[in-house]
Amino acid sequence: MSGPYLYFEGKKKATYLFAFIDDCSRIIPFARFDTSQNFNTMKSVFIEALVRRGIPQIVYLDNAKVYRSKLFHEASARLGITIAHAQVYDAASKGKVERFFKTVRERFLPLLPQPCCILVK
Repeated sequence: MSGPYLYFEGKKKATYLFAFIDDCSRIIPFARFDTSQNFNTMKSVFIEALVRRGIPQIVYLDNAKVYRSKLFHEASARLGITIAHAQVYDAASKGKVERFFKTVRERFLPLLPQPCCILVK
């Protein structure tokens, strides 16, 4: 999910929300906004979710490139985690996490000052 923009040293920077959700309880073990959508960001969020909630049997993921990494699949296999990917362009198949994103957009983001999050060095 695209998040608020950060303004840092006069430049506008996009943020992205990474989140993992427990399918049964709907607990969000960990979620974080970051300025990059790369493997290292996803990996750190995933590790934090595992530390807080434990190792799941299955992880159901989006089809984004970051989630299709061979390294991620190998590391998950070593932990005994089965990886399943959602159908392409099928937001309904990821309904629970998409609903969380909607809640963040509707109830959290409007509370942020506009323009959002001006950072100074």
